Amino acid sequence: MTTRAIEALASRPHASALRIRPLDAGDRLQVAAMFGRLSPESLYQRFHSAGVRVADAILDQVLAGHVLLAELDGGLVGLASYHAMPELARAELAVVVEDGHQRRGVGKALCAALSNDARRAGIRHLWAELLRTNQGMLRLLHSLELPMRQSATFDVLQVTLDLQPA
Repeated sequence: MTTRAIEALASRPHASALRIRPLDAGDRLQVAAMFGRLSPESLYQRFHSAGVRVADAILDQVLAGHVLLAELDGGLVGLASYHAMPELARAELAVVVEDGHQRRGVGKALCAALSNDARRAGIRHLWAELLRTNQGMLRLLHSLELPMRQSATFDVLQVTLDLQPA
């Protein structure tokens, strides 16, 4: 993320109250509660499946890897994670923001912090699979101002962000 993009993000009205932090051992119940507050559309966009219920097995997968949380006014409003494949210097990226806080800079702040953490860990590429209908996530990834490649299948886009150009 460029300095200009970080400054624009910091100028948002809620930016001073937004806190990005690593997952703690005691956060599981808060994360489960946040997923419980998501609309069916947000769950569909995140998990690519209608009617998904975030049971313990799914929560285990969500909380595996490197996880950052976004808190606003003391409440959990977003989560971003990557699952590293160190032998390939790649990691899979996943992001979710509570419905009422989408398109307000929370996802961008999470992705910027996660990208920086990944870069420091030696990850060269973050990739994400998103539904073609998830234009909000695609705009978010473009807003990071990182070199990006896309490929598509029938209804899924695979997007790769270059953290450290070769």
